[in-house]
Amino acid sequence: MALNTQLNHIRRLTALIQRKATGKPETLAQRLNISQSTLFALLKFLRDEFDAPICYDTERESYCFTREIYFFMGFSEKKL
Repeated sequence: MALNTQLNHIRRLTALIQRKATGKPETLAQRLNISQSTLFALLKFLRDEFDAPICYDTERESYCFTREIYFFMGFSEKKL
C-alpha cells in the first residue's frame, strides 16, 4: 500500500474513531475501501506504534478512544 494511501486511511480512521462513528469492523472496512485484515493491521499499528488507546464498544458498535486524545498528522508553520 502506498504511503499516501495508508496515511489517508489512518486519518479517516482516527476521525471516525474520534466521533465514535465507525460501525462494526466489516462496515468500517467497506467504508475505508480496505479489507478487514488491513483494517485490523492499521488498528494494531496505531496501538503498537503510537500507543493509541483504541477499544471496541459493543453497545455503540463502534471503535472509540478510551481516553480523550488528539491525533495530529501533518505539518504546521513554525513561527520565528
